[in-house]
Amino acid sequence: MEDLQGNIGLFFIFPDVSIRFRGRFQLGITAVNIFKSYSSGGIGLAALLATTRTNAFDVLPRSEYKAVGLTPLTQDFLRQGAPIFPLL
Repeated sequence: MEDLQGNIGLFFIFPDVSIRFRGRFQLGITAVNIFKSYSSGGIGLAALLATTRTNAFDVLPRSEYKAVGLTPLTQDFLRQGAPIFPLL
């Protein structure tokens, strides 16, 4: 997909991520290349491609949560056909 400046990029969209407990969290993301190795009897192997963590964020009780509006980037992803279903 393209970013706001029209540059092609790789973006991961997680529409169903939810945290049900109040607190401060980070998401850890690991990308791996999974493949089947026939030389080892068909056992699946994985090669680590990259790993990262998000910035820390606070999760509030549902009664205190106020959804943010659509950001310009979210609107652009929607225009490009991304499967984002905003809960506003």
